[in-house]
Amino acid sequence: MEPKCKLELHDILERVLVHAIQLRPDPNDLAGLLAYAHVIRPSRATHRALLRRCPCLGLDTASARGAVRVLNAWREFGLFDATTAPVATAVAAAAEARHLAVLEWWRDLGAPLEEAAAHRPDQVAVALGLGRPVYCDHGNGFRQWIDFAPPPEPDAGIYAALNAITVGSCTELVLNHERLSLNGIRTLSVALASPDQRLTSLTIRGSTLDLPRLRALRLPATVTVVALQQCWFPPSTRSTDPFSGWPPHLAVLHLDCNPLSPTLATVLFSCLPATLRRVSLSECQIDDATLCTLAPLLPRGLVALSLPRNEVRNEGLGAACLYLPPPLSRLDLAGNVIGSVPAASAVHWSLPPNLRELVLDHTVLDQLGTRALASSVPRSLETLRVRDAHMVSSEIPALAAALPPTLRELDFGCNRVAEHAVAALAAGLPPGLEALALDRCRIHAHLMAHDVAPHLPRGLRRLDLSRTELGDAGALAFAAHVPPGIEMVYLAHVDVGDEGVAALASAMPRSLVALSLAGNPRVTDAGARAVAANWPPRLVELILAGTSVSADAVAAIQAAADAASKRGEDDEDDDE
Repeated sequence: MEPKCKLELHDILERVLVHAIQLRPDPNDLAGLLAYAHVIRPSRATHRALLRRCPCLGLDTASARGAVRVLNAWREFGLFDATTAPVATAVAAAAEARHLAVLEWWRDLGAPLEEAAAHRPDQVAVALGLGRPVYCDHGNGFRQWIDFAPPPEPDAGIYAALNAITVGSCTELVLNHERLSLNGIRTLSVALASPDQRLTSLTIRGSTLDLPRLRALRLPATVTVVALQQCWFPPSTRSTDPFSGWPPHLAVLHLDCNPLSPTLATVLFSCLPATLRRVSLSECQIDDATLCTLAPLLPRGLVALSLPRNEVRNEGLGAACLYLPPPLSRLDLAGNVIGSVPAASAVHWSLPPNLRELVLDHTVLDQLGTRALASSVPRSLETLRVRDAHMVSSEIPALAAALPPTLRELDFGCNRVAEHAVAALAAGLPPGLEALALDRCRIHAHLMAHDVAPHLPRGLRRLDLSRTELGDAGALAFAAHVPPGIEMVYLAHVDVGDEGVAALASAMPRSLVALSLAGNPRVTDAGARAVAANWPPRLVELILAGTSVSADAVAAIQAAADAASKRGEDDEDDDE
């Protein structure tokens, strides 16, 4: 008796393939399985199940991994449309991972590369020949990608500047989003070998620089500033051979927005000239391993190192500080995630002894980072910026006690620490401090009167208390302790009224240059007239936006300003 259902060899092989995929094989074996599927030609439904049920075979995963053979399987059996939303997500994943081969594969298929490349417009778009990214500047450092301008002709910027370079009339060359070829860079190097050239600065932004292009770039001794920003360094660049083409008198180097791995850092930093003084590496995806790789390679005469918006953490910074050059006077670590991950043990930062400016704005210090900072403040520090650094209240007293007497500027704004921490910080302010920012801190009238205002340094010239909770009582307390030489006072959005403004106006010294009362709707014409009646002779900026001051009071203020200016001119004539 024959069976009711007879399986063909094709069906058996198809079921074997399904079970093989369900066993979740190693990703390296997936290409072989897909090739096997291509041979036996299973049904469309089976391929849909294979490619969509196995996460390793998804469009986005394959694009992020650079698995072109997996993508070929999708295309071979027509299981997707190149204009659908999942495809756009997959292209965005390839752009994020910078797999140019995958992006070219999608471009040949008709996928919307322009939208996906907006995730990495500067690094990816130029390499694919999409053109130069066009942005809309919204202010405050925020730029929105809009479209791509038509791609320029290869080496157009080089050939346009050749004559000016050879005759010596070009001192600064900027190649913005150029399609640089190997022959073009060789032509530039020949022009730079001219005895009449006087180039001092070279900027290459948004171009592809592989190892042959880098080695063909021969910069003369006259160049002291080099900027290679938003460039695409293909994997072929990341060999172990160091790049030795830096100019011998290089003083400033910008490598911003170039993802740096330990290998690439070794290639670029192993042969830096001893004349280098300033290095900028913002948004380079530098982690602890990369930082510990490049720190020993920095020239020993370096005085400024900028590492903002990277991925440096507490332990990596502690290890790298052991190799930082002793003359280093400025270190910028803004936007890093220093203390966000608990360290295995307490970390000490051996900061350079001559450090004068330390920037930690918008970092995530947390408890361990705040503790490490408090135990590592150099005695030569003049500027400390810890704005919005997620500091911990319990560690602020130790930090206040560690502030050196050389400190001249302290930016502590946007740190919502407890009241006792603010009081401890105010009590520890060095007497020579000239600029202090406490905006957006938890300062109310009682705290201002008893813990902050009495401890303000007498030599303070700039004070920012904006967006605190002073009110009229806090303004009265500040008026009783105004530093005699203060020049700039910012009291925006502090809920002050006419009473507080009148007290401030009568207490402000003749040295006042700028006063901001913006965002205080309780300030009316009475407060404005009080300021006009006590107008300091040097006051040139009074901000009243967001107040209830009328046009008539503004006219009175303008008349007072004109009269003070006229008196100042008469006093100068008398002195002569």
